[in-house]
Formats: sequence, structure tokens, C-alpha cells
Amino acid sequence: MDNQTAGWTTRDIPDQSGRTALITGGNSGLGYQAVLQLARKGARVLLAARDRARGTAALERLAAEAPAGNAELAQLDLATSPASSASAPRYWTAARVWTC
Repeated sequence: MDNQTAGWTTRDIPDQSGRTALITGGNSGLGYQAVLQLARKGARVLLAARDRARGTAALERLAAEAPAGNAELAQLDLATSPASSASAPRYWTAARVWTC
């Protein structure tokens, strides 16, 4: 690994104010970490989760870890065609999409 990538940290993420990010799998693991860091950097974050309860729990955790963050739940189930066609399109137009 070269020094340029070895030294990268979340401190290197530039200000994200004015940007919207939709993070799939945002209620846990890598997805949650992406939500957390982008929210800390000022992005409006759409935390996408299939399960409303898990998504809500993640938002509550986020509020404690990044109180100034701007995040909301985007309940999406992209594994099934009806959910994809019914609920996903309204989010695609407003967000840069990261899949975790």
C-alpha cells in the first residue's frame, strides 16, 4: 500500500454541505459508518433500510453520535421488484447513491 492511501482517514472527507447521499444498508456495519461520517461532514443523508424498526434505531444512534447531522429514514427493499419500482425512484433524483 502506498503512503497516499495508507494515510487516508475520515478527516480527509471534504465538507459535504449541500449534498444528499442515499446510503443503502445504512442501518448497520459499513453502511452505518458511511451515514455517520457523511452526516458529520454536513451531507443530508437518506439512511436506506428494509426494516423500519432497524432504520429508526440507527437514526436514534446517529442522533447521539452526530447531533448536528441531517439524516432521515428511506425505507427501501431493493431486493424485490415492487419495492424497487414503488419507493426507490423518488430518492434517486435527489441523491448520490452509495451501496454498502
